[in-house]
Amino acid sequence: MILTKNDFKSPHICVLYAVFIALSICLLIYSLNTNKRDYLLISLGILIFLGVLFLIGFTNRIKIEHKGITQSSLSKDYLLNWKDIKTVGVYRINRFGVEIIEPKKYDSFSLLGQNFIYVSDKPNHKPRINEKTSRGFIHFHYRKEAWEEIEKYFDKN
Repeated sequence: MILTKNDFKSPHICVLYAVFIALSICLLIYSLNTNKRDYLLISLGILIFLGVLFLIGFTNRIKIEHKGITQSSLSKDYLLNWKDIKTVGVYRINRFGVEIIEPKKYDSFSLLGQNFIYVSDKPNHKPRINEKTSRGFIHFHYRKEAWEEIEKYFDKN
C-alpha cells in the first residue's frame, strides 16, 4: 500500500487550505480593485506558499509492505522493518500536546486535533509534539485502511 504522508481528505487539511485560498483570493480581488501592489504580492505569495506545501505533501510517500514501512521524501528514505518495530499506535496532536488514542477512538473525528499513526523501534515509545521522522520513528496522518494494513503485518511478529 502506498499513500502520501499527509491525508488531503482530512477535514483539518481541507479547512486550512480553504481558508488560505479564500484569504489570498480576497486579497487579490482587493488589490486589483484598489491598485495596491503590496496586497497583490501578499496574495500571490500565499498562493505560491500553498502550492509548495501541497507539492511537498504529495512527494512524501509512505509504503506499507511485507518487509516494513518506508517513508520517502525528496531528501531521505527511512525504512523500519517489521522485526525492528517495537511500538505501533495512534496519537492525537492538538494545542495541549500529544495524546495516545485508545483503539475505540481511532476513527473518531476531533475538532481539537488530528490523528496520526506512528511506528517506532523503541518499546513503549510515546511521540513528542515536534518529533521528526527518523531511522527509528515514522508517523503519518491516520487512515483506517493504513491502520488495517499495519495490523495485518505487525500481528505476524
